[in-house]
Amino acid sequence: NSNNSNNSNNSNNSNNNSSINNNSSSSIVEMSGSNSAAVEKEGPTSYRKQQAAYGRKPAKLNMDAWESKEPSLESSMIAAVAATKLKAPTRNRRASISSLKTIGAGTGGLDELRAALDSSSVRFALIRLDFGSGVFASTKIIFLHSVGEDTPPLIRARATAHKFAVQTEVGQSHAAVGIEKVTDCTADVILPRVAHLFASEGAELGRTVTKLKEEYAEMLKRALEAGLEKRGRTRMRGTAKTMGLLDKGPKNPNGTINTDFSAKIALSHVREQVGPFNWLLMKPNRGVMELIDAGSLSLAELTQHLDPKEVSYGMLRMGFGSGLFRRTKWVGIWWNGPHASAMTRGKAAGAKEECYRRISPYNLTIEASELEEISLERVLFEVRRASVIDGDGIDSAGGSQPFSAEAFEEALAEEVSASSAFFGDTGGEAVGGGGGGEDVTEQRPAQIAKEVVAGLYNWACFGLPDAANG
Repeated sequence: NSNNSNNSNNSNNSNNNSSINNNSSSSIVEMSGSNSAAVEKEGPTSYRKQQAAYGRKPAKLNMDAWESKEPSLESSMIAAVAATKLKAPTRNRRASISSLKTIGAGTGGLDELRAALDSSSVRFALIRLDFGSGVFASTKIIFLHSVGEDTPPLIRARATAHKFAVQTEVGQSHAAVGIEKVTDCTADVILPRVAHLFASEGAELGRTVTKLKEEYAEMLKRALEAGLEKRGRTRMRGTAKTMGLLDKGPKNPNGTINTDFSAKIALSHVREQVGPFNWLLMKPNRGVMELIDAGSLSLAELTQHLDPKEVSYGMLRMGFGSGLFRRTKWVGIWWNGPHASAMTRGKAAGAKEECYRRISPYNLTIEASELEEISLERVLFEVRRASVIDGDGIDSAGGSQPFSAEAFEEALAEEVSASSAFFGDTGGEAVGGGGGGEDVTEQRPAQIAKEVVAGLYNWACFGLPDAANG
């Protein structure tokens, strides 16, 4: 009986305890629920949910700190971006090439391109190389990345980030070449680095480089001849005779025009560094200077006024380079027409010494009786030979030949542009470099790149301003 009474007492106690526990649990749940409701009204949603998930009451200190914390503008922007599931904007230097500009374009090859590069900036260029002919013809487009030796390190580093974007902008190329000196933009440096593109299977690379240099010289010669032909076909500038300048001298007592006056005026223009006339021809008379004609398109125009039945003499001004790097040579010309009579030749020979005195001083003289003897190649050869004697044959800065056909074309373009107002030109057409009277710097780089690929130019140069580089 005592055992039964004890068991009943224990069961009653456990029941009572369980009921007490149940009551306390319900009271705790009710309390936490009431507190949760208070938190829902007062605290931030994220903090309330975090605390309620663990069944804990938020600490008063944390609540005060959380409620007093105001969201910053930066966190609000990040939250807005996250809400719309968008990526935050990032800086992409390679994509910002809208400021890419065309520096220049031309047909004078690497020597002409070198003049467009800058030793204190970063330049990009396309070079077209044409080798071979017929079924063996091969054309390659080379992308050049030039970092001037005087370029500040910061600009150098930042501009390099644009390299691949510029390559994409100007189109595909067969190879990319980088140089760190402007003076390295020569055939001796560039061609060996791209020789593998032209090397046939089993051919020696050294032999290929030699062949490439020969083909490159032929390419420039063809481009120069095409440029001269184009100028002769498209540019019809007036000469002193067609402009009526020969009839504007003072009259002699017998009513004839004093031709000596017109010849002296034309000769003074030819003697200028960049005068409107760069050549003149006169008749070899004693005691008087009789002008045949004078013009501004240099040797190609002068040869058109050589009469095969007459003897004449004159002066030719040849410039090389432009701006501060321009060099000028004056060439005395003596022409014995191949069909001139013996009497005409003899009479002219008697006045030859006097004629040379009239046009002196000059750097060299050339005598010819056939047009081949006064070709551009022959005249350039004689200019170089005379320059070596004068100690002016090599460019001390770059070690290159300053008296090249490309340098001659560059100087002629400068002269034509400078004298456009004198001859009444409407556009001041460029020679050689641009080749077409159109300012290539105003054209989009992508368009100029297409014209290089098409063969209108064999080089084009592009650049980014320092602001874009930075």
